[in-house]
Amino acid sequence: MGLVRTRRGPAGEGGLLEQYVNDRPYVASSFMSVAIARVFASALGGSSKGRPHLVDEPLPLTARIIALPCRGGEEFLRRLFEPLEYRVSAEHHPLDEKFPEWGEGPYYTVELAQEITLQNLLAHLHVLIPVLDADKHYWVGRTKSTNCSGEAKAGCSRIRSARQS
Repeated sequence: MGLVRTRRGPAGEGGLLEQYVNDRPYVASSFMSVAIARVFASALGGSSKGRPHLVDEPLPLTARIIALPCRGGEEFLRRLFEPLEYRVSAEHHPLDEKFPEWGEGPYYTVELAQEITLQNLLAHLHVLIPVLDADKHYWVGRTKSTNCSGEAKAGCSRIRSARQS
């Protein structure tokens, strides 16, 4: 195992500690968005070999996301998901349960419930998790938001307006 940065690395670069100690492997981050796209590619694309009749069928679905970072707070979570007709419940987590004086952390356990197609639920999560992730490893640009499908397209414009306000 070697150092992330050595003397030969770029001079004056800040945030060196973050390269060793960070929350990335433990939270629902932009890495989860990539995992959704890779693992659920056929569902995200609106196809199913085993049950094609269910692709366009709205189902009573609930997504529970544990350790979702949201520095904009619960109000921001609600501004993103409630216009998409999700029932949202959010539990804010302390920074450290052993040290309550440190205050609240940026992490939430979030439940999103709605009667919706699996494709649209996955599309919403795929696009919105990086919106909430202030430290994402890539940026969601216009091309990503225009790749939304069906009802998800309407949500993409809401995402952009929620981020701007």
